[in-house]
Amino acid sequence: MSATVPHHRPPPSLPPAQPPSGGLLRAVHVALALVVAGSVLQFAAALNVRAHAVDWGPGGIGATTASQADVDAFNHAQRYADLTSLLTGVVYVLAAVLFLVWFGSARSAAGRMEPLVFTRGRGWAIGVWFIPFANLALPRRVASEIWNAARSPASESRWPDTGDAIVREWWVLFLVMTLAENAVSRISNSLTNPGELSLNAVLYALVALTTAGAALRTHRFTTRLTEMLRLKAYAPLSAA
Repeated sequence: MSATVPHHRPPPSLPPAQPPSGGLLRAVHVALALVVAGSVLQFAAALNVRAHAVDWGPGGIGATTASQADVDAFNHAQRYADLTSLLTGVVYVLAAVLFLVWFGSARSAAGRMEPLVFTRGRGWAIGVWFIPFANLALPRRVASEIWNAARSPASESRWPDTGDAIVREWWVLFLVMTLAENAVSRISNSLTNPGELSLNAVLYALVALTTAGAALRTHRFTTRLTEMLRLKAYAPLSAA
């Protein structure tokens, strides 16, 4: 009498880690380039508004102390500044959406490589960005975990500086940009004295500079992290 050996189906294996695609990374970089270009235009537009405000003299901006030509020039400069601000805002939203898609893809790939590195599930890679106050710290922690999971002998050999300095620099500039935008927006909404518009234009010019700087650092961060993920995913195959 023969015993029947039960057949156990082998457990399904996780799909191989797939780093963010080249197409997705290029889309992020194009959007970031548009943010930088829009920030440059916004910077120039803000300085143009300030120049016309200064031309009105120490009495501040007021129709009673300025010619109609001065009023028209200032209004034209302000309309151009508003337009550049709107366009830059639209491009920024596009860049943010593409970045979040890339960030989630990077977290998914890194989680398959080193699941024990992460303290939160994959959904948190997107969710932490939308939690008030927590989004000032938690996204940076997730980014550091992705970075550490992506590190490998191949990346250490290629870039001796694979510590998370790039993550830290990117996050500091992102925080500076975010806090500056919020502060300047609140200041602008509370302005009542027309003479304050000159200082307000300078503040918007500074915001444009921080936005461009944050976009450039994001470009470096996304490029390096994607390359690290690819090295860790494919270097063992090429060595074999």
